[in-house]
Amino acid sequence: MIKLVRSNNNSHMTNDISKRNKIFESVDKLMVILPDYKSFFLNYELKFLNLTTEEKKSFPNIGNEIRIELLELGYIKGSSTPTNIFVLTDLGRVVKSKGGHFKYLKSLEPKKDWFKIIPIILSIVFGISMAVIGVLNYKLNRDKDKSSIEKEQLNKQIDSLKQKIRTLENQRGPK
Repeated sequence: MIKLVRSNNNSHMTNDISKRNKIFESVDKLMVILPDYKSFFLNYELKFLNLTTEEKKSFPNIGNEIRIELLELGYIKGSSTPTNIFVLTDLGRVVKSKGGHFKYLKSLEPKKDWFKIIPIILSIVFGISMAVIGVLNYKLNRDKDKSSIEKEQLNKQIDSLKQKIRTLENQRGPK
């Protein structure tokens, strides 16, 4: 019976991740320096990446992998002859105009449309303020109604007290 054993060696995985990161960093740098409409030798352009000897040792086929990645992303297209002559595609020129691969990806992210967000926020704020004003107005009118009723009752009491004072004065007689 054959048993598959998972290895705990993560160095291979981290090496792949750092290799992918290096490839995309190189693609980002290359997209800025590649000519717009002229054809170019990719191997010549790779020299401008200034890869260190350590990077070249760690990733011996990085030039080939960068070429494959550029082709898969659709940034370049090659000639039908095996001379490694390439030209930027329309997408490649767009990526170059954006300033590289990473800036192009960032430009694809949806942007917040403040002309839509600000009116929504303002309408919410005005709605809440109108509700608060309405509640306060209701309370003031209710308190006004209570105070007018109390005023009427107090006026009636004053009138009745004045009436009692007059009757008492009349009973006591003139001074």
